Amino acid sequence: MVLYNLFMKNYPVHIIIPVYNSAEFLEKCIESCLFQTYKNIDIFLIDDGSTDDSISILSKYESNPKIHIIKQENKGPGAARNAGILACNNNGYITFVDSDDWISPDYIEHFFNAEQVDFDLSFYSNKDFTCSKENILYSLLTWDSPRGPVRKLIKTDIVKRNLFDEKYYYGEDLLFNFGVFLNSNSFVMLNINECGYNISPNNRSLTRSKVTQKRLRDSYLTWYQSFLLCEKFEFLNSKILKAKFINVLANEFLEFYGSNKIKDNEYKTIKKYVNKNKIIKKFKPENKIQKRKKILYLYFRPLYKTIRKIVKA
Repeated sequence: MVLYNLFMKNYPVHIIIPVYNSAEFLEKCIESCLFQTYKNIDIFLIDDGSTDDSISILSKYESNPKIHIIKQENKGPGAARNAGILACNNNGYITFVDSDDWISPDYIEHFFNAEQVDFDLSFYSNKDFTCSKENILYSLLTWDSPRGPVRKLIKTDIVKRNLFDEKYYYGEDLLFNFGVFLNSNSFVMLNINECGYNISPNNRSLTRSKVTQKRLRDSYLTWYQSFLLCEKFEFLNSKILKAKFINVLANEFLEFYGSNKIKDNEYKTIKKYVNKNKIIKKFKPENKIQKRKKILYLYFRPLYKTIRKIVKA
């Protein structure tokens, strides 16, 4: 158990759990949140139009004063999390837990260390580095910090200023993370090997679902929006950060470009932006497959499109 500062304010912590057809794991998840060593918590369970036994499991906890149950029609994980965020009061911190996962008893307590008792964001990372915004943003690009909303404790007012973009069903958590990191000024970084967040082997999980045109499109659009957000905050003045971001952005664009089905205004705007800023030409492929994609895209674009059609057929 982590021994946190006895003089620390007893901040309220809001645990937000979106629920969609996760009856097999749900009770274990809820129980793990209830039995935390850190006691000043409340739990928001948002049923996002479940059609399995999740509803009956939720009903068992309706009388628990620490639990708040919200029901809505199916709108996706971003909208479910937003419903929980908006239901929280403005004090303290917010953390997210997926309904098919569970947390160790000292998971919440571990976020509060003895050296720093007031912070905007506490998060787990795969690597140890100096907590500057530039380094944190780079860690997102390199997967050294998890891109999902879990394994973080964030001040409530910062979360409320950075709601999930509900028009995206995939990648909305990536865009959320960039918004949170850019709007935070004080950080606590923890070693992910000490993290008490446990992911269940749920093959039906959204993050493990097959690649679709919708998923490719949302993935590219959220990376693009994250890129623009970093530009707005003037964090792409760093050559290293910008080069890495361009590499990620160009790779996502090459994955996304092959479709003839999507020709909406947003797509055309992004395509124009990528070509105008020569993002593909600045792209430095990390392997042979990416290098071939780049050569095809730059010099044999009709062939590139034909191959993409064949691969998807």
